[in-house]
Amino acid sequence: MATKRLTTAAVLAVLGVACNGSAADSHPTAEPVPIEAPAANVTASPTSVTAPPALPVVASESDIDPDIADLWDHLGVATPTEAAVSRSAAIDEVGIGECMRAVGFDYTPESDEPASFDLRFGLSDENFAATYGFGLAAGHLGELPVLSGSDSTGGAANEPYLQTLSPGQRSAFQAAYQDCRQQHSRPYIDGWGTALDEFRGLLASDQRIVNAAAEWSGCMATAGFQYPSLQALYDDIAGQLSQSASNQARRQIQQTELLLAIANVACEPSYREMYRTVAAERIGEFQALLIEPSGGSPGGQG
Repeated sequence: MATKRLTTAAVLAVLGVACNGSAADSHPTAEPVPIEAPAANVTASPTSVTAPPALPVVASESDIDPDIADLWDHLGVATPTEAAVSRSAAIDEVGIGECMRAVGFDYTPESDEPASFDLRFGLSDENFAATYGFGLAAGHLGELPVLSGSDSTGGAANEPYLQTLSPGQRSAFQAAYQDCRQQHSRPYIDGWGTALDEFRGLLASDQRIVNAAAEWSGCMATAGFQYPSLQALYDDIAGQLSQSASNQARRQIQQTELLLAIANVACEPSYREMYRTVAAERIGEFQALLIEPSGGSPGGQG
């Protein structure tokens, strides 16, 4: 089966999902920083904000537990290095290459370098926010770059080779790639997505995250925006984009998104680190949900 991976291609899919109100991806979709809350509307333009002090990171990026990295990745709060660790543990690129060559195709392994998973494209948080906002309108407008480690159909590294193939050969390559990728990827338990959703609910009700979300909301209010949570903000923008009928309308929404994202740069860090901290601390509960989902019997292999 396809590996659960939040890379840029998946992010683009997530952005489209957010705006269409459906769940699409080969694995449980990881929203940027998910919390349950009703949507709200923008009420004013931002002013300068003093950022709440950021909490220390849970673990060193150079020595991160792959299971925690994988969880953070699917929750949408992994750093590029953690996303690379997660992917490296989940996908055997050497095995995929051997499998592809066995059926007659050349194959260049996808990169596991952290830069291949930098969803900020090398930009600072401030510059990314000023350029792309949260990436929601930019995703609709086709303005987000694509990273080399992000493609689930062979990767950018194989594009030159694919260009030498006929349409029929290209289709055969992609079919073989999907088969080889499934053979050489970590198997995920059926019900994995349900377990992740349930775990998100547990995190959302953790008092530390409730408090951190309230602090985030207060910080944004200081900037002139009224939202109970970051997810409510995403939902509001996504809802507007889903109802927009033209690129001109989407660009108008994008201007508001940029202002919100710029304000969020100062407000999000302490919430994000608390979310990471609590998720890592409670990972055992997520693993227990995989073994015995609350809704029924243990899942099989998928």
